[in-house]
Amino acid sequence: MAIKLSMIVAALCFLPAAIAFTGHRHFARPSSALSATRKPIIAGNWKMNPRSREEAEELAKCAAEATQAGTPGDVILCVPHPYMETVQRAIAGTKVKMAAQGIFFEDSGAFTGSVSSCMVKSMGCEYVLAGHSERRTIFRDDDSSINRKVRKALNNGLKVILCCGESFEEYNSGLADVVCR
Repeated sequence: MAIKLSMIVAALCFLPAAIAFTGHRHFARPSSALSATRKPIIAGNWKMNPRSREEAEELAKCAAEATQAGTPGDVILCVPHPYMETVQRAIAGTKVKMAAQGIFFEDSGAFTGSVSSCMVKSMGCEYVLAGHSERRTIFRDDDSSINRKVRKALNNGLKVILCCGESFEEYNSGLADVVCR
């Protein structure tokens, strides 16, 4: 039962990205000129899930097993910080890559609860999320701080997944096209 549940959770984690590749009305396909230079990614943001390291390991293994060697682009798990080491071990030697869910824009200092780009890179992250709508609305990340985070990540060799989307409420209200312009 646990493995089947993990497979369902993994599928749900990748559902938003899969919808983007099908041409859902809220997502634009890149022009053919951009397609030649862009590398597709499928990223699943775990948010504040799962509840244990053991569940994180099982979910990462399931995602790794489900990812075929010929899958185009990168398959990325956006993992809560406490599970990074466990997930990195579980996906080692597979096509799956790991992203941090966020960083702070300083390398070190008295910033309790924050993590730096150097820290997440040392844990095996190749990517980092920046500008997620929940970070913007709940934690009040503004464009200036997001810009600083993006620049810090890029300067330290991380690839950035810059989120520029609508909140859940805006999406449900049909405002996605307006917000994302």
